Amino acid sequence: MNNMQEILHLLLELSNTSDFPDASEMHGLICAHACVQPSRDYTRHASEFLLWLGTEGEDQALLQASSAALAAINAQLLDAASDFYPLQPEDSASLELKTSSLADWCGAFVSGMGVHKQLQLNADADEALRDLQQISRASLMAGNAEADLTAADLEELEQAYTELVEYVRVAVQLIHHSIITDQAPALSTDSAPVLH
Repeated sequence: MNNMQEILHLLLELSNTSDFPDASEMHGLICAHACVQPSRDYTRHASEFLLWLGTEGEDQALLQASSAALAAINAQLLDAASDFYPLQPEDSASLELKTSSLADWCGAFVSGMGVHKQLQLNADADEALRDLQQISRASLMAGNAEADLTAADLEELEQAYTELVEYVRVAVQLIHHSIITDQAPALSTDSAPVLH
């Protein structure tokens, strides 16, 4: 099982977690857990994640799906050349849906990070997390329906959305790098992301 979207849909289906209506939001939450627990003991961290999620971890399929998701996300975050991105709807989806999904992803990520109140982030990572919190509250559409916008407006908003997704991607890598550098020095950081 290596398709992240399939893994996340399976997690949602098996956990019966109505609080997480889509895979994007679940992805944001499990990415936070992967950042906070940046080791390779995925089975143990999967059990912790399921308890964190409020779901019993006895179901082996649920445990395997969680472990596979954590392993895949950790591998992406540890690889500077990876294609890590916050899971979002297809490009063909409406801009309103994509921006709402990005806000939900950021909200889930920030909530996941907030569970670990003892976590100490460096100044850059803390600022990145606060930025993600702001994005979780924002809306590019600002109350406008897509049908009411001109082609130029939509193009400008699509560009802004693309830039926000890229910012979220880099912010999460920065936060992850901060944690493995400051709190898990035993882990190799040779492949940690280089952020500009």
